[in-house]
Amino acid sequence: MGNFMATIFNKYFLCIFLFAASNSYASYRSTKIQSLSVKADSIPDWVTRLYTTVDSSGIPGEIKEVIFYRSLTDTSSYCLYTISTGTCFRTYLATQKNKKDYKQLNIEQECDEEASEPEYAYSKYELDSMHHTILITYDTTKPKKKFLQKGKIVEFKKGFNLDNAETYDVITTRLVRIQRKGDFTIKDQGHH
Repeated sequence: MGNFMATIFNKYFLCIFLFAASNSYASYRSTKIQSLSVKADSIPDWVTRLYTTVDSSGIPGEIKEVIFYRSLTDTSSYCLYTISTGTCFRTYLATQKNKKDYKQLNIEQECDEEASEPEYAYSKYELDSMHHTILITYDTTKPKKKFLQKGKIVEFKKGFNLDNAETYDVITTRLVRIQRKGDFTIKDQGHH
């Protein structure tokens, strides 16, 4: 009986591994969500319709998905949803009042780097759904001033870009507290 259970157990985890390996985005998302202190409610259909409906202002080929939902009161709630365009991945916090969109905030952004631009920035988040808080970390890579031209528009000196100029990182954190009525506050936690 022990060998039979071990075989079933191994096949189960092999299936999970193969599924995750075949879909790197799903693997990334499930790893990220599992690593957080997450207590989610099931995602209602009205929330899915609210944040995944493609409108005329949408970018062709973008993929929208609600990845988290939590009720706050009988009339207020919040969710996290993602938009992926192939070159950019964003996550938004959205609050709802009376089943209508109330407020939104971009909490994560990871886009392809454009080396000719004078800085590159991305952000990531950690959700604590038990306390209704999100810690956002912003990381900006900037070149040292000696590699930039002075003028109205900041740009690299000829022959330099983010790949070959000397750079430094500025890391800033903000704490977002989601209130029971659907509002949220943002407090700077400093930078280093």
